[in-house]
Amino acid sequence: MRWIYAILSRRMSLLRLVLATIAITLIVLGWLVGPYVNKQDWAWVVRHHQDFQRLAAVPALVFAFLEALRASLERKADQRAKDVREQFDEILVELENACADAGLPSRTYHCGITVWKLQRRTLGERVKSEQRRRLKTVAIRPIRYKRRTTGLRWRLGMGVIGMALESNTRLAVDVDESWRLLRDCGPKVWEAQEPEVRQGLSYEEFQTAVAGAAGTDEPAGQFVLAVPIWKSDKPIGVVALDTPPGMAPAARKSRVADLLYAVGTYVLVD
Repeated sequence: MRWIYAILSRRMSLLRLVLATIAITLIVLGWLVGPYVNKQDWAWVVRHHQDFQRLAAVPALVFAFLEALRASLERKADQRAKDVREQFDEILVELENACADAGLPSRTYHCGITVWKLQRRTLGERVKSEQRRRLKTVAIRPIRYKRRTTGLRWRLGMGVIGMALESNTRLAVDVDESWRLLRDCGPKVWEAQEPEVRQGLSYEEFQTAVAGAAGTDEPAGQFVLAVPIWKSDKPIGVVALDTPPGMAPAARKSRVADLLYAVGTYVLVD
């Protein structure tokens, strides 16, 4: 039903115009075309303009049905969005409580939660022989402070989220710890690193990921807890929590990973 809502919500104004045009045209034809077809047969005119009027009701009924369907799907979508926000809040409350229990500073406004959905390869990607399928954001609770973005388009097997989804394994990685000393490295040094350090990134992609952090005290990345979502034997998407590195112990030892899996399943599978 979601794809029906997507079509209706994007094209409803066009549908209204088309249906209104059809309805008006049929009414006008019912009154005006008949006399020109057979001016001598007024019984025919009366009989057929009534038929035209009946036909004019069809687009109106179709419009009413589509409008009711759109409204119903919109209400369901709004409810789902509300449910997702509440689940995001529950995750952050759990993290906050875990930080308090561990005596760690809690800065949930520096935390973000993202649900990513695995996409099919586009024609352009096939032409370029790009084998890694894209990950698209479908739900997000963004970090609520200004933060530089990497500008990378994350893919299957790329970054913490891509590796977690590809291996169907929950991963908890302090990206700053892995990359801090490599921010100013050259291509040869980068290529010599272990796969779990390179995280499926080329040297150019790594440079994009840490752009703005090189030569500064800014962290090379956040702590990332990634939970993959699979259906049967197929990868569907991944849910990720980004936190400051200092909150990592609380995220690892709490119910956060299970709650991430729950919201990911709700968004991507249910």
